[in-house]
Amino acid sequence: FLFVPLLSFNQEFFYLGDKSYESSYECSMKSNSPRDRDDVKIRFVKDENNNKFIVVSKKYFIETYITDKLNIYLKNGNVITVNDAYKYDYFDSTMVSIYKLNDDDISKMLNAYINSIRFNHSNKSRGFIGATETASTTEDLKYNPISIQAALMKIMGLI
Repeated sequence: FLFVPLLSFNQEFFYLGDKSYESSYECSMKSNSPRDRDDVKIRFVKDENNNKFIVVSKKYFIETYITDKLNIYLKNGNVITVNDAYKYDYFDSTMVSIYKLNDDDISKMLNAYINSIRFNHSNKSRGFIGATETASTTEDLKYNPISIQAALMKIMGLI
């Protein structure tokens, strides 16, 4: 018998609309919303042109969209603001948006842990004016900022 070793590399992808993006694993952030206890999920992705993005998603009971600016608060006091969602959608009771990151944003996040993020969601065409949501990292392993920074390092090819 001839034994041939097989190698398998786990490559994750994220899909939105008709595009796929190479993806880090998904990380959880603890929602600070008093009404809705579902976690906010984030991941880092890149497209075929090596553009980098942060994906923000959250289960929500009515069709609503994350389209306005995203604030990313770092533990060293810096704030990264991305003004508009690059793409957004609502499916499977989940609102999903991706925001394009520039090199300066990425550098700041590689040099300091993410403390929290803040975003608005709304659906004005259905009369839902919107709400502001904040999600935070904690020392709890599930919400640990180290895993988020490792996800960014993965999509950057640093680990």
